Amino acid sequence: MLLIVILIAIVIVTNFEKSIQRRCRSGNLELDEAITFFNSVIRMRPLPSIWTFNQLLRALSKKHHYSSVVSMHNQLPDAHTLSALLHGLCTEGLMVEAMKFFRKLLEKELPYNEYTYGAIINGLCKARETRKAFQLLKQAYHNRRTKLNVNCFNPVIDSLCKVGQIDKALRVFQDMVKGDIPPDVVAYTFLIHGSWTFGNFEEAKRLLIDMIDCGIKLNVYTYSVVIDFLCKVEKTHEAILLFELMSKEGIEPDMVAFNSIISTFCKEGITTEALNLMETMTHRGLKPDIVTYNFLICGLCHLGHSREANKLLDRMKGQDVPPNVVTFSMLVNALCQLEETNRVFNDIVSHNIYPNIVTLTGLLDGFSKRGMMDKTQKIFDEMIQHGEEPDTITYNTMIEGYWSQGRMDKAKEIFEQMLSKDILPDLNIYYTLVEGYFKLERADVALKLIKEMIAKGLVPDYLRQNILTEILGKRF
Repeated sequence: MLLIVILIAIVIVTNFEKSIQRRCRSGNLELDEAITFFNSVIRMRPLPSIWTFNQLLRALSKKHHYSSVVSMHNQLPDAHTLSALLHGLCTEGLMVEAMKFFRKLLEKELPYNEYTYGAIINGLCKARETRKAFQLLKQAYHNRRTKLNVNCFNPVIDSLCKVGQIDKALRVFQDMVKGDIPPDVVAYTFLIHGSWTFGNFEEAKRLLIDMIDCGIKLNVYTYSVVIDFLCKVEKTHEAILLFELMSKEGIEPDMVAFNSIISTFCKEGITTEALNLMETMTHRGLKPDIVTYNFLICGLCHLGHSREANKLLDRMKGQDVPPNVVTFSMLVNALCQLEETNRVFNDIVSHNIYPNIVTLTGLLDGFSKRGMMDKTQKIFDEMIQHGEEPDTITYNTMIEGYWSQGRMDKAKEIFEQMLSKDILPDLNIYYTLVEGYFKLERADVALKLIKEMIAKGLVPDYLRQNILTEILGKRF
C-alpha cells in the first residue's frame, strides 16, 4: 500500500513539473502565477527536481523580478538545494543574478557549503571573470568558515593556465595542497597542459612524475595532452608507446589522441599507417573529423598522391564532414591537372566557402601557366570583390601570366593597380616587366622601370651595374 502511495506521489509531482516547464517555456509566465507554482512546489513530497526550481527562477530572472527570485531562494531548505540552484543560474549565464544571490546567502547566513562556492567560482571562470573567481577563492580559503574541496580550485587553475599565468596557477595548486585538499587528475592535467602549451616543459614533466608518484592514474584527457605534446616535439616513439599503453590500461583513446598520432605519421610520410589508424578509429566508434581528414589530405598531397587525396575528399563529403578552406588549399597546391584544379575550385564555391589568399594564388598560378588568363582575371576580380587583398605573390602571378602572352598592357595595368594599393613590387616583378617591354622593343619604358626600381632603393648599389648589364645583355 505504501509503495502505491509513493508511486502516485511521484506521478503527481512529474505531471506538475511538466506543467511548470510548459508555462516557463511559453515566455508568458507572470509573477503571481510563478509564486503560486513555487509555494506549491516547496510543499510537495518528494520535492520536484532542481531543474524545475531553476526553470521558475530563470523565467522570473529574465523578466527582472530579482527581489522575488531572492525571496524564493530564502525559502529553500538546505545548502545542497541552494547550491544546485546557484549552479543553475551560472549555467544559464545569469551571473549578475547568481552573484546577487550568493551575496544574499552570505549576508543572511543562509546555509551554504563547498558546493555553493564551487558553483559560483566555476560560473565566474566560465564567464571569463577569473580575477573575481580568484579573489572569491582567496577569501574563502583564508576565512576558513567553509571547508573547500578540489572543485573550488580546479576552475581557477584551468582559467589561469589558459591565459598563460602558469606561476599563479601553481601557487593556487600549492595553496590547495597546503590546505590538506588533495589534488585530483583534473588539477594535474590542467597544469601539465598549461605548462607545455606555454613552453615550461620541465615543469610539465615534474608535474606528471609527481602525479604518478601520488598514485593518481592518468585519465583519457591527461593521456591525450601528453601524447599531443610528444608528437609536437617529435617524440614519435614515446607518443606511440603511450598511445598503446592507453588501451592496455582500459582507456579508449579519444579524438585528440588519434589525431595527434595521425598527424605525426603524415608528417613523417607514413600515410599508410595514418590511414590504417583512421580505420581503427572508425571501428572503435569515433567518426573522423575535419582535423583528421585535413592531416591525411596534407600528408597525401605532400607525397604527390593527389588522386588518393581527392578520393579522401569524396569520402569525407560522403561522411557528412564538410571540407574547409584548409582542405581545398592543400588540394589546389598539390594538383597538376587543369581539369582537377577547376573541379576543386567549383567544389569550393558549391560549399559556400570562399578561398583564402593562399588557395586563390594557387588557382591563379594553375590557370595562368596554362595560358587561361581570362579565367585567371575573372578569379582575380572576384577575389577583390570578396574583400581578399592580393599580396606581392598574387600580383607576381598575374603579371607573369600576361607577360608570357606578350600582353604587356594588361601586365602594366596590374602593376599600376598594385602601386595604387601601396604594395611594393619586388625585383622579380620589375624583371618581368622590363624583359617584356624589351621583347616588344619598348626600350624607353623598360629603362624607365629600371631607373624607378633603383630609385626606390630596391637594389643595393653594388648590384646596379650587374642588373643593367644582365638586362641590357639580353636585349642587345
